[in-house]
Amino acid sequence: MITLWDEAVAPEHIPIVPGNMLKRATSEKDITYELHPTNPSKSIERGAIVGELLRQPNLRYIADPTENLKWRVKVTRQCDTDVQFRNIQIILCKSSILYWINTFVWTFNPRLKKDKTVPLVTYPFQDELVCWLMERIAMEESALVEKSREMGASWLACAMAVWLSLFDLEFVSYFMSMTEDTVDNRMEDSLLGKCRFILRNLPEWMRGGWIERAQGCDVQMALVVPQTQGTIKGILSKGTAARSGRSGVMFADEFAFVDDTEKVLKAMITLTGCKFFISTANGMG
Repeated sequence: MITLWDEAVAPEHIPIVPGNMLKRATSEKDITYELHPTNPSKSIERGAIVGELLRQPNLRYIADPTENLKWRVKVTRQCDTDVQFRNIQIILCKSSILYWINTFVWTFNPRLKKDKTVPLVTYPFQDELVCWLMERIAMEESALVEKSREMGASWLACAMAVWLSLFDLEFVSYFMSMTEDTVDNRMEDSLLGKCRFILRNLPEWMRGGWIERAQGCDVQMALVVPQTQGTIKGILSKGTAARSGRSGVMFADEFAFVDDTEKVLKAMITLTGCKFFISTANGMG
């Protein structure tokens, strides 16, 4: 499922957005990595052969978003001068969360030496996760998502919350985590910080009237899109923190590490029927 909108454009009529390619060596100066010949837990650096796929030190292939970036530039430039085309883009984005993510959503990667703002270009496994979670929202069902490092689960969850706030009237999303810093410290390493970053990097005409730090739009632990009254709120995973309020979905971050989970779960019962427990594993049990 790629939308909650009953009047959505049929999937076959939504443009196919260019995805990530794999980066190849273009000169003998390029560097790649291969498995260490005597220590399989390590990799070694070597000069690349022109045309071969490049690998990172962890031996993952390097993604090349060039074609996706060209698509984004083309769409954005036409939107700047063509109001009718802009309105079509809004319909397409409302019809497909994956189209919206791959055309307009940017993320922040502090590990990069330059150009730390990068396009969110989804891989097939991420497409499957987003569609599956969207179906859970439609069915008001809960789900467990086991995440691992660099899989993008937190950014995808934040993108979903922003999309819901932009394109669904009065939809409320909650983010729960263990500390206020991890929920909302106004930096990109926090959950609402990621949501804020996504909103800030959308074209102004797509933000639904949201203005950073504006009264009624952006306060600590809460973001509101004025045109839809879509809301993203943050709460702490402590005791009865979730007992008051109602929402369409709740994203519980790193729930495997929460103390007194039984009390927290009881407090969640009336909050929403759709809860996503997104966490790395904690122990063997």
